[in-house]
Amino acid sequence: MIARGRVRAVRGGVVHARLPLAAVGDAVTIATLARRIAGRVEAIVEGISIVAPFDTVDGIAIGSPICTDPGARDVCVAPDVAQRAPIDRPLWTGVRAIDGLLSIGRGARVGIFGAPGTGKSSLVRAIVANARVDAVVVAAIGERGREAQEWHSIGDARTTIVCATGDRPAARRVRATQEAFGLADRLRRRGLHVLLLFDSLARYAGALRELGVASGEGLGRGGFPPSVS
Repeated sequence: MIARGRVRAVRGGVVHARLPLAAVGDAVTIATLARRIAGRVEAIVEGISIVAPFDTVDGIAIGSPICTDPGARDVCVAPDVAQRAPIDRPLWTGVRAIDGLLSIGRGARVGIFGAPGTGKSSLVRAIVANARVDAVVVAAIGERGREAQEWHSIGDARTTIVCATGDRPAARRVRATQEAFGLADRLRRRGLHVLLLFDSLARYAGALRELGVASGEGLGRGGFPPSVS
């Protein structure tokens, strides 16, 4: 069922619309005179849907038509814990310091944390170039333009880069992350050995904070709304 409505207000990069029957998480399309803008319903407050567009809000006016988009691709949901394979084989990254002293298991989740400028992205790029895997998916979230160009210069035929630079709306940065996870999951379901790299978690959390605050959430511990957790 397609929900249809009209824009009621545009505030701080989010759109308020009267959109009966829309649900949180629905993909939507906003029609302007010049283009169509995709977005997502982030919250519903007193009958008003709060929509985060994936692009700038330029051109959106009071009364602009908005409707849900059932044809938009859904992102994959993580498999249940009981259905996941045990971590019993090593993942060879091609970085000797990791493989020899701090080996990683296939299927494990590993975080690289450190102060800015300490080489985190350089280490991740070395893993992308040398890991013994069938496919690599990189989510480059919140990067500067120069850093995004560097990512695209190192990929090979097995590497897919999903990029949303820091000047893009928060909703697009969040969506790009979800797309990267969904792509990695689809490749995994085909039986490929997939490496998913995410740079960076901090900038992704920052995008979630922007969406939460714009949707009316209060700030909690560490300055983040509860929905970020």
